[in-house]
Amino acid sequence: MGNNDYMDWNGTITNDSAAQNLLAPGTYSFRVTKLDKTTSNSSGAPMAVVTLDVYDGAQSASVIEYLVLTRASEWKLSAFFRAIGMKKHGEPFVMNWDAIEGCTGRAEVFVDEYTRSDGGIAKKNKVRQYLDKDEAQENLPTADEETIPF
Repeated sequence: MGNNDYMDWNGTITNDSAAQNLLAPGTYSFRVTKLDKTTSNSSGAPMAVVTLDVYDGAQSASVIEYLVLTRASEWKLSAFFRAIGMKKHGEPFVMNWDAIEGCTGRAEVFVDEYTRSDGGIAKKNKVRQYLDKDEAQENLPTADEETIPF
């Protein structure tokens, strides 16, 4: 039974916590696996919640990216679309959110430590920066260094 297999309404559950893989800081390949279009609670602006499957050669981790559609965040939107090869640097681009699932790219990831709502300390991976698709291709590891499952 895989993690995404459906359960019956009367099914038995046993897993009390979701173990989260945490990758060491570094530059990794990713695949966009999910997009949710929503609204930012803080600004009321449209926001894309993008799930990235980030792979380090041995394990993968899910990284959630919050891309707010404001002019102040335009640089981050541009960097994301350049990383997945949809936008060219310095050229205007009409964002095509419906086409991002399944796209791949490279990003520099770090470990963010934060305080949970219950007061406990937690860690999660976050994107520090995206690499342009053409730049990322030049920095891809050799087959001996990393086998990418996608």
